[in-house]
Amino acid sequence: MQSLDTPVNWSDVTKAASRPSIDLDLTQPQTKAAYQFWLDKRAGRLMPSPKDINPAEIRSLLHFISILEVVPGPPVDYLYRIDGEAVRSAIGFTRTGRRHSEFADRIGPAHSYNMDCFAAIRADAKPRCARLALSHLSRSFYVLEIVYLPFSEDGTTVHRIMQCVSFIRKPKD
Repeated sequence: MQSLDTPVNWSDVTKAASRPSIDLDLTQPQTKAAYQFWLDKRAGRLMPSPKDINPAEIRSLLHFISILEVVPGPPVDYLYRIDGEAVRSAIGFTRTGRRHSEFADRIGPAHSYNMDCFAAIRADAKPRCARLALSHLSRSFYVLEIVYLPFSEDGTTVHRIMQCVSFIRKPKD
């Protein structure tokens, strides 16, 4: 993966976005591996526990992963516990230790897109997959494949969401 050293043009993020889907038609090695990790840790339960996350088991994915903690509301918010290096490089800033709501003005329509996706995951505790197209100011064009994976401390309530992002570089027309 190439390093992304320019900020995202957030106005383009949702232009070609697929709505987050329960149909996990994953195509990229990172997102497939993250989903398989989640399935293995779930072990017949509705969701795995955050305690099931062992970074050593997903070492090759850590650069592509963000983990968000659900912060009860009202309004509900999400605290970024971990933001992988590839994610930080792609978006141009770090979110670790900060709430998703802090970025509403900075990321525009992507904020609402994520909030809707997170709410759907909290409602039914099911993973989601999304594909987003985005342009960087460097004129590089990427398609993102993202898998969103719920985790629960009590077996029923979503307490954390793991995102794994795969960046697919596409030439601009």
